[in-house]
Amino acid sequence: MISWAANDVNSLVAMTEWRLFQSMMQSPEYGPEKAMAFLRESWPYTEAAVLHDIAIAGQYKDGLLRSRPNAKDIIINKAWRDSGDSLTLENGDLPIPPLAHYANNAFFARALEVNAMKARILGMEGFAQSLEKRREKLVEVIDAKFWMSDQHCYSPLVFGPEPGIRLEMVTNESLIGLYVGIVPEDKAQEIQERILDKDMNTEIGSRTLSTKDPRFQIDGYHLGTVWGHMNTLGIRGARNYQLRDLDTELTEGTVTSILEEGTPKELKVVRLDGSRHDYTELNKKTGRQEPVNCKDQSFYGYGVMGIAA
Repeated sequence: MISWAANDVNSLVAMTEWRLFQSMMQSPEYGPEKAMAFLRESWPYTEAAVLHDIAIAGQYKDGLLRSRPNAKDIIINKAWRDSGDSLTLENGDLPIPPLAHYANNAFFARALEVNAMKARILGMEGFAQSLEKRREKLVEVIDAKFWMSDQHCYSPLVFGPEPGIRLEMVTNESLIGLYVGIVPEDKAQEIQERILDKDMNTEIGSRTLSTKDPRFQIDGYHLGTVWGHMNTLGIRGARNYQLRDLDTELTEGTVTSILEEGTPKELKVVRLDGSRHDYTELNKKTGRQEPVNCKDQSFYGYGVMGIAA
């Protein structure tokens, strides 16, 4: 079995199903009976998805979820999950497959956790325990392989044949680790301080790449722009670890951005002088520069609602 795709889809669906189940349990309109019916009906698909990802990760001794992009112009996961130029070596070369993304594996760890809770509710205690043990080992491997002690944050990628090479690159993907709760307590404080450094922090949130990195581009898609949904995930993550300074900065930045625009924006270009504008790309059909968004607005919208709760 070989995975050519992004490897985060099954995990994100599992996380979404769990939140939906929790909401249904608390809803007067649905309640526990309908919530349990939803859980039982969705379980065969949930189980198949998690077993698929376990099989992919099981091909490797360390148990990390990896992919092998094999097309030059593939849209998904060429060197990043949706942007081919985002994760490169400093000389511009693309990392050698297989690719183990920090974000994908962080979401995989969370998916193992929520699927264990689902299995336990459905009376499958043995399966639940096996998922929990796998998650525990995965979290240890993620921390060991992705942590950059000199940069006080996690690398976004481990690439090449096992044991793999860590890509030395300071991004804000450590926020995802805080969000899913896989960061050791002692490192959470280090991440807060690193994300709040002026090469990463802006008036509307955290950059996708440090301004000190030679690959930084003011208007690069994931090479220095500010993505709203990453900041809302970061707010949740900061609250998981009681990181008050990070919580305050990201919350104020998100609110500032929304008030300026009148609506959530998925990504913005923030120049070194603090000025900002929409990220745009050339529309070949119209010949004009037009705003571009990739992730669904609802993802960011959910995050905004979450920080307001």
